[in-house]
Amino acid sequence: MESSPRLYDKEVVTFTDEEGSETAMHQPVQDVKQRRGRDLYAISGDAVDDEKVEPNNVRMNEVFPSSTYTLLFTSNKASLAFVFAVMSTSLCYICLLLALFDLGQSSTRDNIFNAPADVRPEVRGAQYVGLLVGILLEEEIPEAIQLLRTFSRDSLKQHKLSYKRFVFSALCRLVNGYLFIVALFFIIVQANYVLDIFYDLLALQFVQSIDDVCFALAKREMFGARLFLATNEDTRIIITRRDHCFAKSTPIKFVYLINLVIVYAGLIFVTVQQKNGMLMCQSIEVTFDNTMWEGAWYTPDHETYQTRNLEYAFFNGVYRFDGFFGGLPRYVEQNKRGDPFRSTLPAEIVYCQSIGRWVFRHKNIIKNKSTKFQDDEECMWLARSQETVEFDLTSVNSGWKFWTGTIEAGTIEMECSECQRDSDCHWQGVCIDKACQCDKAQGFTGMHCSHEPACSKLRDDYGNGFDLAKLEDTMFVSYERNIYFQTVRGNNSESWDMGWGQKPNGNDNVGDKSDGDFFGNYSSSKTLALVYSGNRWFGVPQNTSTDVFWKFNEEFHSFWSEFFSESGFILSEITKESSPIGVDFSRVIMTSVTKGNEYGPYGRLKPMAVFPGDGFFHCAVAKDEAAVSTSTVADNY
Repeated sequence: MESSPRLYDKEVVTFTDEEGSETAMHQPVQDVKQRRGRDLYAISGDAVDDEKVEPNNVRMNEVFPSSTYTLLFTSNKASLAFVFAVMSTSLCYICLLLALFDLGQSSTRDNIFNAPADVRPEVRGAQYVGLLVGILLEEEIPEAIQLLRTFSRDSLKQHKLSYKRFVFSALCRLVNGYLFIVALFFIIVQANYVLDIFYDLLALQFVQSIDDVCFALAKREMFGARLFLATNEDTRIIITRRDHCFAKSTPIKFVYLINLVIVYAGLIFVTVQQKNGMLMCQSIEVTFDNTMWEGAWYTPDHETYQTRNLEYAFFNGVYRFDGFFGGLPRYVEQNKRGDPFRSTLPAEIVYCQSIGRWVFRHKNIIKNKSTKFQDDEECMWLARSQETVEFDLTSVNSGWKFWTGTIEAGTIEMECSECQRDSDCHWQGVCIDKACQCDKAQGFTGMHCSHEPACSKLRDDYGNGFDLAKLEDTMFVSYERNIYFQTVRGNNSESWDMGWGQKPNGNDNVGDKSDGDFFGNYSSSKTLALVYSGNRWFGVPQNTSTDVFWKFNEEFHSFWSEFFSESGFILSEITKESSPIGVDFSRVIMTSVTKGNEYGPYGRLKPMAVFPGDGFFHCAVAKDEAAVSTSTVADNY
């Protein structure tokens, strides 16, 4: 038995012949309009002339759509057909709601649609076309409105049908349709590729029609005889045109127009946000691996050239969005407190159109001194990503290559440094205006409150003492770690202005000239600073004048501060620890003049601990006292 024609198939018209039998015929739309008055009126059994037909009294043979929604008001509430209709409709709703939940799971207050930072022109065009196609394919909303316009309370009452259940069924159609449109909008604005838009559109359309699939299976007797009879029941009823309860001022095309205006207004809003950079992460945290380029070329003025060892981790830290380069965002390195440099030329990460990759570069660091910055067709990259069309830099965390004299594989971890919720602050602070405000009482510090409370005083195995470095109420910080300045000299340091005395075993005096001038005769105007460099701790002398301290705090950079020079006295193993406590250190006993190729990039290193793992620095205060003192640290950081 074939399914009944859909409500809006106006070309299907029932005619009555001379013997009184009815026949459904398919007629062109224009023929139907010409014959509607005479032939449909004949259904009532009254043969009249064309001139006597009154349009408002025309009796029409209307058909309910073949759908589970029809069963919601045509079947008995205690019947299997009604239960089947409820379950099929609920299954459709569950699938649509699960799709919406998945699409909106990563939404934030600033990006409620979870739209990408930007998309390419071809994707943008597909978004606008896809919305139009999706709205035109959606049929539940126009069908629900047509049903409400067609059937009145009286016409349904004559056939013993509940008007309340009929309206409920129509509302279910409307809810289904608008769930489809909302999910469609999320799919469109989140897409990064053209084919994804149309694949997801087809998948969403299938999800919306799950109830129709169930109905079609029931019509084929897949769910038993009772559902077979219920789904194949004739649902035609006779109504008069004057029974139509909705005026013609609400045509379906107006609903289509309203839906299109709403979704296109939303898409335009998202497009404007993307073009203005409002959906891009404004600040990212970059972490390089331990790749090193020994003898990197750098030039302060592009006229003179020098070599210096480049450890890429020295460029770890915060990079902020600073306009566009080639249509994609440009991120510029900040100082090691997270603020803009005042005089130091920062590195940057940009998208190089000529090679289709994201690149890390610095205008004063070059791969070859014969190539000028503006002449390099590959954007003077020092590190480059794999080929990609990704606008979101935080999504490009694999496939990086570094220049070390040759091309080597490496890794760069990049994540948005802006918090969205308190969990981004490791539950040790609160997220306010995209920035973590660390809990002062707990003493945790760092951009995401991830660094443990700092010990206020340190001592080393030679008896030297170190305090947290600060001027007035400003804590000195480097790469999110507190800086320490030496304040107490060890007992065996009388031969040096800043000597380290002897190791605990009494041997191998650090100031021994046979191992190279480790410290030198520095004046009392300098003090030793323990500074984190991005992947390890260094102990370097610093001038104690206030001006130098402020400049050190604002302009410090591990590479440009020449930690590879002879002034680098001690250095730790590679570590991510929040403080130097418990970290093994080595001392440089060869200067750059005497070291040769047989030594590493830092020269000859000699461990300062008796046993590996002992560490060299230790907290000099009780644990409870250290915790109390760090509340001031958190307050000033």
